[in-house]
Amino acid sequence: MSFRTFTMMVMAGAIRLMAQPALAADVVEPLGPTGSIDWTNGTVSATGVGAPPANATSANHAKAMAERAAFLMANRNLLEAVKGIRVDSVSLVENFVLTSDVIKTEVSGFVHGATVTGKRVNPDGSVEVTIVRKLDGEFFDMMTPPEKGKKEKMSRKAISAEPAAVSGGYTGVIIDARGLGLKPAVAARIRDAQGRELYGPSVIAADAATEHGRTIGYVKDEAAARSHAWVTGRPLTIKAVRSDGEQHADVVIGAADANQLTEPAITALLEKGRVVAIVE
Repeated sequence: MSFRTFTMMVMAGAIRLMAQPALAADVVEPLGPTGSIDWTNGTVSATGVGAPPANATSANHAKAMAERAAFLMANRNLLEAVKGIRVDSVSLVENFVLTSDVIKTEVSGFVHGATVTGKRVNPDGSVEVTIVRKLDGEFFDMMTPPEKGKKEKMSRKAISAEPAAVSGGYTGVIIDARGLGLKPAVAARIRDAQGRELYGPSVIAADAATEHGRTIGYVKDEAAARSHAWVTGRPLTIKAVRSDGEQHADVVIGAADANQLTEPAITALLEKGRVVAIVE
């Protein structure tokens, strides 16, 4: 098998993965005019529609021009969707874009890395194109630079899809935040009642942030949480007390549970980003 063939197979597999329909337990939030973010699978998507030009020289030319217009519109819609992503309990991506030309350029570059996962020709000749971009380490680093507190690690090894249990027997942490109005965010934090940060960008290791693209995975039910690749096995389940912050993206837990998260065995799990929250 040639390298080119292998690369195309890998890309095709990635596209199929990103194009999978959302499940009932997946947390999907609408963003922008046609966009949405899948917090469970870590992808943001948008759709654009293009009409064939009146001055097209042939049917093929009209279709090609409509596809091009649809792709450009999808990119614009995806940019608007990305701007609406919740970074933490205070800010949206748009807040950073408006205050930093550097981040504005980086966000634009991130959007241009999207992949076409759907294309449909309508009866009137217009074309609908759907594009998807994965929330990866590039995006996480963009939104949480080292000076904001992300812990850097020397190791850049990928996180195992089947995490082995650390001392103490647990394989991950599940935060049950149902009924608390918790909103997903890229750099979500877990705090105690006094506001002390127990988990967040300052705790998760660089390799885990690169692999996950966000600090917490989100699902809608307990079964999905327990089978989530980040925590599957024997996860520790903690019931949250409330959500916190302007964007309601931070999780607050009780004193006894907070003490548990400071134990060395659990801290090791937090550093690996093995945290999933159950939300509505």
